[in-house]
Amino acid sequence: FRMGNLMYGIENESMKLADTFYLYSKAISIKCLQPGEAVGYDFCYKAEKTSYVAILPIGYGDGFAKSNIGNRVQFGDKCYDIVGVTMDITLVLVDETVKQGQECRMIMGNRHLDAIAAHANSIAEEILCCLNTRIPRLYVEKYFSPDAKKRMQTLPKSRFCSCTSAICTNILSLPRSRSK
Repeated sequence: FRMGNLMYGIENESMKLADTFYLYSKAISIKCLQPGEAVGYDFCYKAEKTSYVAILPIGYGDGFAKSNIGNRVQFGDKCYDIVGVTMDITLVLVDETVKQGQECRMIMGNRHLDAIAAHANSIAEEILCCLNTRIPRLYVEKYFSPDAKKRMQTLPKSRFCSCTSAICTNILSLPRSRSK
């Protein structure tokens, strides 16, 4: 095992550790496409029947690669296909139940991260490293100091990653409350 990978929840299956990493976004718009209509650069998705496309404010400019086309994301308890990724936008083929403003889980934990990496002919570490600072991070830890909790509440909620590993949050220098 590589300790650095374990801190981010990679290589955790044999140790049965909890998932530590998720990537979320929200649908900023839902477009209804009629047969023959297309969206995206070079019309990357063309509707063959009446279709709905969710527009998410994250793209390869954020480190969410074009290789994610064909991967699946989750709205509520249903999964949907990514049909396009541009610099600032990801397009997801959804159904009429998905609404504007609805949260989308784009990386659904560590096993999904491994599937994303395999789809991109890559490794989980590279996928995580590519997600850049345009994506605010939200570190979830019940033992943070009150000051750290206040700072976390100021993070934008439209796009965020969450990491629940206490080791990870320590290494990233977020203060923890100390007992005296």
